[in-house]
Amino acid sequence: MPGKQGAEGLDVAVVGAGTVMGEELRGILAECNFPIAEAIMIGEGDQVGKLMEFNGAACLITELDAKRLERVHLLFVCDRGPGARRAVSAARRGKGFVIDLMDAAGSVADPVVNMQVNASDLPAKAPARVRVPHQAVQALSTVLGALSGKARIREVRATAITPVSEQGKPAVQELIQQTTGVLSFGAKPQKVLARQVAFNVIPHALMHVQQGWPDLDTRLSAELAGVLGLQAADVTMRALLAPVFHGIGVLATVALDPLPPAARRRKLLGRSPLKYGPVTPADLDESQAVHVVDLGEEADGRLGLWVVCDNLRGGSAVNGVAIAETLAGQLRGRS
Repeated sequence: MPGKQGAEGLDVAVVGAGTVMGEELRGILAECNFPIAEAIMIGEGDQVGKLMEFNGAACLITELDAKRLERVHLLFVCDRGPGARRAVSAARRGKGFVIDLMDAAGSVADPVVNMQVNASDLPAKAPARVRVPHQAVQALSTVLGALSGKARIREVRATAITPVSEQGKPAVQELIQQTTGVLSFGAKPQKVLARQVAFNVIPHALMHVQQGWPDLDTRLSAELAGVLGLQAADVTMRALLAPVFHGIGVLATVALDPLPPAARRRKLLGRSPLKYGPVTPADLDESQAVHVVDLGEEADGRLGLWVVCDNLRGGSAVNGVAIAETLAGQLRGRS
């Protein structure tokens, strides 16, 4: 049974605890010593029954128990399968907050929050669901939030270059096999990715139409407009699937009124959590910073930007825990 709320911590559940995102989230919760009374790890399929390590202790991945989830204070969603959607529904019938890192429930009525930009949009009371932006939106909105200051953002057009790790561990393994197959003139399996991604670039929109993947372009554009408080017509963000294992790159053109001078832009883009410099996904290592470089001015007050971050730590996982820390304070204040 979940423990009682008190000084020792809150009852926390993680759906998709064995996924790539779930592993990253668990690591950050442990690093920041997040106050947890009881941790409930939930999975589906062959993940159920597996032992994992969390905060120095063994933890068992269990099946979803809806009644139990109604009693947790915080539910982190790190998967987008049917089990994740059922978990969101169960938790919203309870007393806590849902922090959805994967947009599993799909409801656009719930706020999408980047704690660096629009923390004021967090819900004031539970039960409620908060959407964590996609990593590409998290990175770009953080950069634009730093730049906007006294300037007004008029328009954003961007392309996100996304890695195969967003599709999970099996996709990473398949890209390795595809790459080996291309170089050795051997087999190039396409069971997970459905196309040859090795030495190739594919629009996510094509995967959406032909393979039934989620509509990532619509999600990115809507989330970026929501975080920045812009009209939908003023934002377009598209995604490419690239033969990259980890790390996201975003190429953007932004219209600002007025456009800050170059020296001012350089200063703003060097403040934490931003780091100025021409970095690529291959250069990231375990950096949690959002890396950005100013590509120069274009016509009509437009600015070119190149933004790079880790697709886990530099985006959803860190932001999700920051959201949880604020919501945990609300829960304690009402205990």
